[in-house]
Order: sequence, then C-alpha cells, then structure tokens
Amino acid sequence: MTSLEQFLSKTTAHLTFTAQEKGSKPCHELLLVALACVIWLGLTQGMRPLSVPDEGRYVGVAWEMLRSGSWTTPTLDGLPYFHKPPLFYWITAVSIKLLGPNLWAARVAPMLGALLAILSSYMFIRRWMSASIARTALLILATCPFFYGGAQYANHDMLVAGCITATICFAAYAILAMQQGDAYRAYLIAAWCCAALGLLSKGLIGIALPGAVILLWIVINKDSKSIPRLLWWPAPVLFAAIVFPWFIEMEKQFNGFLYYFFIEQQFHRFIGSGFNNVRPFWFLPLALVALTVPWSPLLLTRLNLPTAPQPAWQASRTLCWVWLIFILVFFSTPESKLIGYILPVLPPLAILIAEGLTLQIFWQKAFSYKRLIPIIIAAVLCVSLIIYLAKNYNDNYTQPLAEAYAAQAHSNEPVVFLDVYPFDFIFYIHVQNPIPVFYNWNNPAILLGDTWQKELLEASFFASTKKKAILRARQDFSTELCAQPVTWVVTLQAIAKGTPLLDSAILIAKTADYGLYRFTPSDQACSTTDKK
Repeated sequence: MTSLEQFLSKTTAHLTFTAQEKGSKPCHELLLVALACVIWLGLTQGMRPLSVPDEGRYVGVAWEMLRSGSWTTPTLDGLPYFHKPPLFYWITAVSIKLLGPNLWAARVAPMLGALLAILSSYMFIRRWMSASIARTALLILATCPFFYGGAQYANHDMLVAGCITATICFAAYAILAMQQGDAYRAYLIAAWCCAALGLLSKGLIGIALPGAVILLWIVINKDSKSIPRLLWWPAPVLFAAIVFPWFIEMEKQFNGFLYYFFIEQQFHRFIGSGFNNVRPFWFLPLALVALTVPWSPLLLTRLNLPTAPQPAWQASRTLCWVWLIFILVFFSTPESKLIGYILPVLPPLAILIAEGLTLQIFWQKAFSYKRLIPIIIAAVLCVSLIIYLAKNYNDNYTQPLAEAYAAQAHSNEPVVFLDVYPFDFIFYIHVQNPIPVFYNWNNPAILLGDTWQKELLEASFFASTKKKAILRARQDFSTELCAQPVTWVVTLQAIAKGTPLLDSAILIAKTADYGLYRFTPSDQACSTTDKK
C-alpha cells in the first residue's frame, strides 16, 4: 500500500469517527467557548489608547449619544452623523454606561462581534462537519492575529463581520436541516435577525453579502427549492420590525437622510474613487495571507483530502469556499480598500484550514506536540501585536491633552479646536457640550476630499441651527478668544506657532504634533491681528 493510500485509509476512518461526534451535547461547550473567548480577547483590550481617526471617532459618537440622552440620532460634535447606522453606538454607549468611560468598555462592540462569529461558525461546523473540526477552527480563529486585533478595534468592521458570519451560518444550517427533514425555522429566524443587525451595524453589506453567498451556494448545489422556504413570511416581517423603525424615524426628523445614507454613504463610497486607501486588486488577498500567519500557510494541508463522507459535509465545505472567494473578490473590486472589510472571510478560512489539519495524520493523534507549535506562535503574535501597538501609537493621540485639561481647567473655562478636530479628545475629556471648531469652512475644496472637515460640514447640513455655534469661522478666532476670561485651545503646534494671538498662550501639554494652550486675554495679545 502506498503512503497516499495509507493516508486516505486513515483519514477515511477518522472521518467516520468524527462524523459520529455530533451526538455529543454541544450546549456546555458553547458556554465554555464563550467564556474562554471573552477572557482571551479581553486580556489586552484596554492596553492601548484609542486609534485615530476611527476608534476616536466612533467611540466619541457613542459617548455623545450617552451624554445627550438621544439614543436615536448619532452625533459628531453635536451634529447629526449618518456615515454609519447606530448599532455600534448603542452597544458602546450601553457598555460605557455600565462599565464606565474606559478603554475596555469602549471596545465591547467589536468583541461581541467576534464572539458572534466564533459561536455561530462553531455551532454550524460542529453539526454539519465534525466536533473535531469545529474545535480546531475555534483555536485557529481565536488565535489568528488579524481576528484578534479586529476584535479589539473599536469600529464597525468586526461587529458587521460577526453579523455576516452568523447570518450565513444560520441560513446554511436552516437549508441543510430542510434537506434532512429536520426542524429549521428557528435557525431561519435567527438568520434574518442577524441580517437585520448587520444592516443596523454597517448598512447594506450586512444583508447583501450573506444573501449573495447563500444564493450562490444554492445555485452551485442546484437546490433552488430552498429559496421559497427561506422567505417564510414571519422571518422577513421580523427583519422589517427590527430595521425599519430607525430608518423611518431618521427620515422623518432629517429630510434627505435616506438618500444621503444609502446613495452617498453606501453606493457612492463603494463605486467612487475620491476616497482614501486606493489599492490595487491584489492588495486584500495578499494582506489576508500576511495577517493570518502562522495559519495561512497551513491551507496547503487541504491537498489530497478525501471525499467528504456525507452530502451535508461536502455542502459545508463548498459553502466555505464560496464564502471566502466571493467576499474577497467583492471588496477587491472598488478602488478604495480597507483591511477591516475582509474580516468576514476569516471564519471560512479558519474552517478550511481546520478541516485540512484535522484530517492530517499528526493532528489525529490523542496528543502531539506538533499541534502546539502553530497555536503558541499564533498566540504570541496576537499579544505581541497589541503590545507593539500600545507602545507605538500615532502622533494624533490626544489623551495627555484631555487629562491635562480635565485636571487644570475650571468648569467655566471653555476649550476650542483651531484648524483641527482630534476625534479621541471628546471621549477622553468626557465633554458635556460640543466643542467649537475654528476653520475656514467656506473653502469649497472641503467637499472634494475624504477628511474630518468634510465629515463635520456634511453633518451640519442636517442641523443648520447648530452649525453656527459649532463650526466657527477662522477669522473670528481672535474675537472669540479675547471675549473670554480664559480659553483653552487644542491645535497643532505648527499651527500655534503661525498664529500670533497664541504667542502669549501657555503650552500646558503636548504630544508629538498637538498642543494644549491656555490663553488669557491681554491688551497686547488682543491688539495683535491674527494673520493666519
């Protein structure tokens, strides 16, 4: 017997054994998995400051929601902010309310998204492939540096990735249960609910991506009879009940919201070229391989795998390939590409690698030190990544300035921004009111870029009465400061040096780029014309 024949013989026997594992009770395993993941992902969650602009922006919006008590309208510096739906802000605001305004609470939403991805994919693979593959996939996914980092990055990407993963897994579970004559409607309801949460997390991709993956999978499997049953009427009704109220309420309050949200922020951003992060087509596949080391090279273990022992197993394998390839191609198509977009492909990648590993001879043994090598390397890489980021944050980080202002400023001493808007400052300072931003807002070039200026200016279109108080004209900077007994100014140090009025201001705190200045009016200072 050749070595290949021996391998196929042993793996076929292993397939038969692992297929029988489905009879064991999975409930206690799900609880243990959830607890272990919370501990593992939470270990380094508060180790590094908020990254800017993304983490500072979105956590700041959640803080404003909590501060204002308005749970329907997300605001950026007091102005309606409709770049993203509200689910992330709701979760983050609640976690800050319960746990306090700290970094751990600020990152609960992505951790919940990661937990949803892990548990839904674990449950699906345990039922339709094997418990051994499910456990291996769990280890791979949880210790994948890309996934680990995404679970601790406070933006919408991991949350919607978790919703997309759960929608695909529950919908596929329902379809396979239909085919075997098992109860399926509970899983179908769960799929539609997760799709609704995906839409409330980041918009249309929350339903478009899982819908396309499931539809393409159905077509490949020639199972068109499943489609009408997926549309069982209580499921889409529940979907509408979850999604529609917020969108209807926002359109009622802000005329033109639906066009702005769906056309400008969803459709135009996908097909447009005027945004940041323009990359070639091959960028995301290459990034995926690099960011999933040491696991990605082990995809080669799928070479010479035997035929799946059951149709449902083979269908699950096909689903993972469709899921991985379709989403990767989808996000590689537009010119603008962000790494976080492809977080939804990590669960199927982990499953495919896990299947290859589980069916290899060295992974089938009761215990083998060979198993520990990639796990240890991956875990060390995960923690090392967070430690590195904690020690090498970028120069736009403003926590030291916020802490200095909170410690030294009196309650009646306002703070203003000059030609800058540091997103994280709002959260660190726990500000109770919007902060005026002095800038040349009449510059028509603002709307041509993808900048903080454009975000604030577009937000002001939905709140014209608030615009004048928050977006201040640059030429009024001197007049405003000289009218107050004390004003604190946050700006770039380079800008402060080019602003004559601030020559007499005291530099209280600084980072590499930013400075916090305390300005007290004097006859000499206020008689100097601000020429900036």
